[in-house]
Amino acid sequence: MTRSSIVSFLLGVVVAAVIYEATGLRVTGGHAPEAMASKPPVSGAARPAGVAPRPAPAPVPGAPTSDTGQVAGLRAEASDAKARAAFAEQQLEAVEGRAIPWPANVAPQFKKEAVEQQLKEFVVDRGLATIKSMDCSEYPCVEVLQLTDTGPDAPKQFRAALGEMVKRYYGGNVLLSIQGSRTERGSNTVSLAGVGVVPNEDDVKARARHRAQQALDEHGH
Repeated sequence: MTRSSIVSFLLGVVVAAVIYEATGLRVTGGHAPEAMASKPPVSGAARPAGVAPRPAPAPVPGAPTSDTGQVAGLRAEASDAKARAAFAEQQLEAVEGRAIPWPANVAPQFKKEAVEQQLKEFVVDRGLATIKSMDCSEYPCVEVLQLTDTGPDAPKQFRAALGEMVKRYYGGNVLLSIQGSRTERGSNTVSLAGVGVVPNEDDVKARARHRAQQALDEHGH
């Protein structure tokens, strides 16, 4: 389900609940069922002698006193539901981020061939991990690597090697993003890492983290 469909679904559920709570009518397929016809009031002549007329029910505090007031109340609730839907969309946006296109003048060390060579030099050739996948469909590339060793010192050695790689090839104003995942497969433990060398920009960082987590989830199943 896409972000827009999630938000649309939430908005529909909230608005339907508002209509039901405000009117007491259950909404089915966009239409409220017709209300049951009320019984005609008993005339004065038919009322038994000595029985006082039944008093009219007291108004419910806060309830609309007219159709106009009810419509105004529904409009206010619908406006509030839209605001909540917009907030939900912002929350999803913060998690997923927006797709980042490749800059026209991107530095060569960020390109796929260069990243693959860097990982080979500092991680693969040292026997620390193997490359499971590389996603360069957006900027920057994000990789999933499987650690060769699953012992307690393996993540530290892996991170240190990547730190050397960043220092050697990238210089300042970048961050090394690493997200870990461990999965038990029978008697074996699979340790994965989602990796990216990311420019120190909030939108790029958020998007790269989301992409790395997606890739880890795919490999973890």
